[in-house]
Amino acid sequence: MYSNIVEKLAVTPRDPNDLPGLKLDRKAMTLPIIIIMTVIVTMASIVIFIHMANPMAQLTGKNTSNAIASIYEVEKLSGNRSCVQVSYKFKDKKGMEFTGKSRISSSSPYCKLKESDTITIRYANGAPDNNYVDSEIGKRTPDKLMVFIMMPLMILLVLLPLLLPQVRQKFQAKKIFKNGVFTKAKVYYIKRDIDINRGAFSPQKFKVFLDFTDADGKQVRTGVNFTNDWLVNQLAVGSELHVIYLAEKPEKAMIVEDYIC
Repeated sequence: MYSNIVEKLAVTPRDPNDLPGLKLDRKAMTLPIIIIMTVIVTMASIVIFIHMANPMAQLTGKNTSNAIASIYEVEKLSGNRSCVQVSYKFKDKKGMEFTGKSRISSSSPYCKLKESDTITIRYANGAPDNNYVDSEIGKRTPDKLMVFIMMPLMILLVLLPLLLPQVRQKFQAKKIFKNGVFTKAKVYYIKRDIDINRGAFSPQKFKVFLDFTDADGKQVRTGVNFTNDWLVNQLAVGSELHVIYLAEKPEKAMIVEDYIC
């Protein structure tokens, strides 16, 4: 059935294009990659939008200036995160006066501030009304951004295990196929592999255990991953298959029939 293909495999180096199954299915790979990239771009856009729209986040950019502000009111707070709220006034670079309010975190040395004290604040150059105590800005940036930053990573962790094993197996098979030793082997056991971490998303995969004699006359027994579920149903103990193995590591082998479509 496959004799016209198998006949070409006795000589090396071999061309991986001789086996249709060794070619990566670009159409099948493109859709998941597009989905992954779309999710990443969408989440990144949300992060950027939130960052640009949030007044506090704007104060972390370069288009800001510092000023010395005079405190005119100090309000005690009873929360765990903040000790006081200070109201202050300051002048921008043009000499115009503005006011602002900032909460001081409980761990800050500024908790002991009182009226008429001065403090360094930061304001947006284009909108001085957007201002805050300089030392508190890093503590007040929105934590919710982390959700949108982590989401693409979580999706990648879910989707990549569905793609990487198939790609890795084909690359390993190509390496063996190109310069490996061609021979015949007999089946002595077949086992179905189930990846419990991938559940229902796990494709049909089998491990076929083979007996063959290497070029040095040594008997080799090894298990090889096998994904052709139609062909595996035709196999029985003693069935003959064609394999290619690495001369230096005979246990590293591929089954030719698995890649003939």
